[in-house]
Amino acid sequence: ANNGSLWGTQTWSQINMINMLLILMGKSLNTQAVFGYGHYTGGSSASNLLKTGTISDKGAFYGTSGNVAMKVFHIENYYGDAWNRIRGCVTDANKQILVKTTPPYNTAGTGYTATGITPGGTSGGYISAAKMTANGLIPQTASGSETTYFADGLWFAASCYALVGGACSDGMKVGAFALSLISAVSATYWHIGAALSCEQPLSAA
Repeated sequence: ANNGSLWGTQTWSQINMINMLLILMGKSLNTQAVFGYGHYTGGSSASNLLKTGTISDKGAFYGTSGNVAMKVFHIENYYGDAWNRIRGCVTDANKQILVKTTPPYNTAGTGYTATGITPGGTSGGYISAAKMTANGLIPQTASGSETTYFADGLWFAASCYALVGGACSDGMKVGAFALSLISAVSATYWHIGAALSCEQPLSAA
């Protein structure tokens, strides 16, 4: 907000748009295998996080099979390294996922769309099923593996605020579809961060 009224953290709709483009370009749901594994292991404190800008000379897309930095669409460490706290996705008191694709956003889910999806399977498992809706691709079951289906992790609990991408303490559960809904918006930890976004209006004021 200190940067101006158009600034905030990234949003559910922005992440979904990028993820759909990654599926189209990579022709796979396993984003790590196609675009790079990212920094997925070896983290236990903030000192283990990667320094920003280390791959600024690598072009729009960069990734390897190693435990190192990656990027897509010029976004460094789009997944892995640290969790990215986003606006527009929460769970209600019954663990149902609520989303919102346009501002204004809030932390309680007031005015959000009830997706009708209450995640199942094992929280902290790999996404095995998701549902495409008018409000984005919603993960719904965690019963997969690191090489099948979406190959990314899903965590869920009641009344939580979304984190995406995974961190360097999550192993192979990081990835474009990794979604954590087990923390309140007030949660702070060494591997939780946020990416700034300046969303332009549809027309000039």
